[in-house]
Amino acid sequence: MKNLKYLFVLFLLVLFFSDSYSQIVVQRQKLEINNIRSYFQNTGIFDQNTISGNIAGFEWPKGSNKTAVFTAGLTVAAYLNGILSSASCSYKGELAPGYC
Repeated sequence: MKNLKYLFVLFLLVLFFSDSYSQIVVQRQKLEINNIRSYFQNTGIFDQNTISGNIAGFEWPKGSNKTAVFTAGLTVAAYLNGILSSASCSYKGELAPGYC
């Protein structure tokens, strides 16, 4: 019964946030420094080129079309009231600018 309550709460959270997430403007930035080309998004995803499609986004050496990383995501962890909590982004990007 306890697991059912958690599933219901999770369902409500997904239902509530799915509509607001679709209204977020995804901003992308390309970083070209030294011999590296990489891409960053405001949703927590980096090293994934979504500007030119869904292709690998960490190119080294720059201009060679050789990629080292397809995608990566931001992962953060902290102790909150003595409990270790973490949040991470996967391929889609679960973070949103301006939300707490």
